[in-house]
Amino acid sequence: MALGIVLQGFTGLRGGGTDQLDVDVGENSDLEAAEEPAPAFRGESAMGPQVRHRGLIPARRGDSDDVSQIVVLAIQGERRCPSRGQIQDAVSHCVTTAQFLGFRRMLESASFCEELMTTTVALTRANVLTCDRDGTVLADQTVLVAEDGSIEAVGPGQELADRAAAAQRRIDCAGKWVMPGLINAHAHLMADGRPLPRALTNPVLARGIVGFWKTPLGRPMLRERARGFADSELNSGVTTIRSLGEYDNEAVSLGRESESRQWLGPRVMASGPLLAITGGHGAELGVARIVDAPWEGRKAVRQNLRLGATSIKIAATGGVTDAKAVGEAGRPQMTTEEMTAICEEAHSAGVLVAAHAQSPEGVLRSLKAGVDTIEHGSAMTDEIVELFHDNPRSLRGWSAFDATLLAAAPLVEIDTEITGASEVVQENARIVLDSMVQGIRDAITNDVVLGSGLDSSMTFTPHYAMWRELDLVVSRAGLSPARALEAVTRVNAKMLDLESVTGAVEPGLSADLLVLGANPLDDLKALEGVETVVVRGDVIDTPTVERFGEIDELLDTLRR
Repeated sequence: MALGIVLQGFTGLRGGGTDQLDVDVGENSDLEAAEEPAPAFRGESAMGPQVRHRGLIPARRGDSDDVSQIVVLAIQGERRCPSRGQIQDAVSHCVTTAQFLGFRRMLESASFCEELMTTTVALTRANVLTCDRDGTVLADQTVLVAEDGSIEAVGPGQELADRAAAAQRRIDCAGKWVMPGLINAHAHLMADGRPLPRALTNPVLARGIVGFWKTPLGRPMLRERARGFADSELNSGVTTIRSLGEYDNEAVSLGRESESRQWLGPRVMASGPLLAITGGHGAELGVARIVDAPWEGRKAVRQNLRLGATSIKIAATGGVTDAKAVGEAGRPQMTTEEMTAICEEAHSAGVLVAAHAQSPEGVLRSLKAGVDTIEHGSAMTDEIVELFHDNPRSLRGWSAFDATLLAAAPLVEIDTEITGASEVVQENARIVLDSMVQGIRDAITNDVVLGSGLDSSMTFTPHYAMWRELDLVVSRAGLSPARALEAVTRVNAKMLDLESVTGAVEPGLSADLLVLGANPLDDLKALEGVETVVVRGDVIDTPTVERFGEIDELLDTLRR
């Protein structure tokens, strides 16, 4: 197919010149160098031969840096604006010298003509859940998805009817609800959520198994296990995951593959192994780097970041699953000095720090050190509340609370003969659960940023159960269903610094969407019936999840 390209109305290059440049690139055309010298970019001198492929040669007009109506493609007579990603991809293939760097910088900040952009998917006649605090629902809406995977437009069906009709694909959502994809702010990709095999809870056996997984033979197996768990999350409606503690670097690798579209998976922010003290939470089960001094903390952060981590996780206190005595869960472990060094190192790279903290003292120390998100949490004092609102050592000047009730409630309320929990684990879970519930109530009362995480992979927390976490927070702590949906979408996006990426059904954000057959504001269990998942604009028509019937029946007993 011959490809004709018109570059018109491009401003931002210095010097006079052509307003429009037409180029025809034949079907079998290869990269070619034009004989004329390159134009000067932003006042720079010409830097060698123009290189062109698929006609990407900028026209020059005026000195303005206002870039608008920038490129129009003509493909077999059909005119449309390319997506930002398409242009960037084309530039990366056609440019081999620095002469087009200024062009690319301006492309990245350009405003594209929406009315000419190709719409790949139109979701029509939908009830759109805005997931704001008031639980606003917009009836008879159309959502247009652009070819770059972003939301192109949202509005009344009549206003967008023509553009919807021109979409490559239309999905009729009459009588259905469309909402943002869920964000699981606290996940692990190391088990399926059924009771952990005893081999993985025995420190000696666990170290041997994990040691094998970190070998060249074991790593691919570990990564594919994690991929399966991430697939379960996606097919249940979770389009973004923050993974906080893995055996190796498997979640980081999956995040890269998903981001580069090598694999249709959820967006993954990953910490790699968590950081813990000798004998601390996670240390004996093979999921932690050991940190016993501030400089060891800095080194561990550098190691994780070097391997591609996009978040950092620390174990500030003991935890339920590996505690050996009642009261150990929540007992402070890492010193404030160690945590401060970790936070400073991560923040210097612009990376947020999450802390496992399950007591008021552990939460207070973590916040004073500059931790950005408190995982699990506890009841709050006035000093803790103040630090959540105004935390000078945190990356953004404030911190957030990420509650995780489902990881504890089954250990307390389901018979230990079924869960396999010891008396020590059960009592620690009871202490932690009561304190977490109070912490959520304190957060609601004091308007602390309150997100939501599943702690998936833990016993009785299968990857498809995000709705159950929300259900518990509503029934046990008094959060409204509207605020629960806000927490798992908009608030989690804010908490993870993804507000400009995802978390709402709004133009310009990633098309991470769910189509539901019922309204979750009426019953959060409606989130279990996801009919369609859209992630970065890619549609999963029949999402399928392997569910564990016996586990689900037991978890149903927790509903109130």
